[in-house]
Amino acid sequence: MKLIWIFASVFAALLQDNFAVIHQEDFTRWSRVTGLQPAEIRQMWRSTSHYADENDDDSSIELVDVTSLASRNQILLIASAGIPKCLNVAVFSSGRGHLKLWQEAQGPDGFGFCDNLGIPAEINVSKSGEVEITAAVYRYSDKPTEAIIREYIYRWNKTSYVWKASYDSSRPIPRRLTSFSR
Repeated sequence: MKLIWIFASVFAALLQDNFAVIHQEDFTRWSRVTGLQPAEIRQMWRSTSHYADENDDDSSIELVDVTSLASRNQILLIASAGIPKCLNVAVFSSGRGHLKLWQEAQGPDGFGFCDNLGIPAEINVSKSGEVEITAAVYRYSDKPTEAIIREYIYRWNKTSYVWKASYDSSRPIPRRLTSFSR
């Protein structure tokens, strides 16, 4: 029993070291892409985490976008974690201190912004500055080879982003998944 505990402790320590390296690589990479300092990116990423200790956080940065919401002096940050990958979307002020203005990881219906049924979640910023998040939410009951895709639209209300509407559509589930799920 003691051997299992030692192994688990060593494994946990290795994971924490790996997370620290992965996070630092994220900060450096996105610093090069955006022109922001690695410490600024770390501070924004850290404010989206629900972990008290950042070495426990398995999320990674998918995108730091300084252009799509630049007309509002805002930065879009998307982090992901888990299997299947789930997205955490946040918007920050581009001013000093990078105040977090908004963050969502699931729609108002409780469905997470996750890769599902072989269909990746997607984020888009419209020309009018609305944040559009699209995710497969479940298999279409009448057509088992189709997924219900939900698009969540969030609009800026001058202080934060608020849910505006959701729209459903359907999309074929990739063939590699339909053969396993019958």
